Amino acid sequence: MASEHDRRRHARWRAESGRALAYLRDLIEDSDLRQRDVEDRLGWRRGQLSQILNGHVELRTGQLELLLDALAVDPAGFFRELYPRPRRRQARHRRAAPELKVTKDVISVYGCGIDELRDLRRRLERCEEAIEAATESDALSVPESTDRRDVRG
Repeated sequence: MASEHDRRRHARWRAESGRALAYLRDLIEDSDLRQRDVEDRLGWRRGQLSQILNGHVELRTGQLELLLDALAVDPAGFFRELYPRPRRRQARHRRAAPELKVTKDVISVYGCGIDELRDLRRRLERCEEAIEAATESDALSVPESTDRRDVRG
């Protein structure tokens, strides 16, 4: 008899495979091809694609690769669309940065122009976001005794 854990894992697997099959079905419907056309391109017997899309037959990795190729869909794009990266949360304490005003004094101090300063600002913001994401995912640990504001400067 299957354990509760196994039943839940199987249910999650069925739900995820159902999402993938629904997305494949959408890709086929959005293309100019009918299921029969796709089966012909792949040399599959009639109804084989329907059985796969309805979950009656397991879709194997090689079949998925062939299907995506027949539909001219990049596999990386398929999985990116199916499993998008979670959006990064903006820190609550972060305020919008003031517009950069470049004067002759700023240029003389930093020895660069507005484009270089804007590029520097973008790179610093990306670093700050990466540190924040790493800290939130515990990839970067901050000692308990250290206030996080101190770490960021």
